[in-house]
Amino acid sequence: MLSSMIITLETIKELAQRREVYTDTPCFEHRGIRILTQDVRFLTSTGQEVHIRKGFEWDEASVPYGLRAIFPKSGKYAFSALLHDALYYMTQGTQEQADYEFYLWMLATINPQQAWFRYKAVQLFGWTYWNKNLKKPSTRCRLNRRLITIL
Repeated sequence: MLSSMIITLETIKELAQRREVYTDTPCFEHRGIRILTQDVRFLTSTGQEVHIRKGFEWDEASVPYGLRAIFPKSGKYAFSALLHDALYYMTQGTQEQADYEFYLWMLATINPQQAWFRYKAVQLFGWTYWNKNLKKPSTRCRLNRRLITIL
């Protein structure tokens, strides 16, 4: 189903309003890593199409263990985290653009206070991952880049 459609902010907002927003991405978990089981396509707020193919690996939202009861790693914003991780792996554009896209997608599904807190957290701490992916990408980063197309 998801591979046949492009997920937009409007799609996510409508589902959230009807309380039918996706609560998880089409994936399975293996040793704390999520692995996509089908292709997913997004249309960002700037009009870019981001196609993430089956096999993409990510760790959901990065949340310190002690805060997960308040800020779970997955849930209504799972697609926000998936898109954000794909943008971070590709390092096209800027970190600020990727973080703001994450914020917009979270605003569509969760309360504004939690969205703002998560946005500020990636602004403060995300630069380490962004720079690593930009300057010295890991094996997972290099493999994932092959599974992402941004048009």
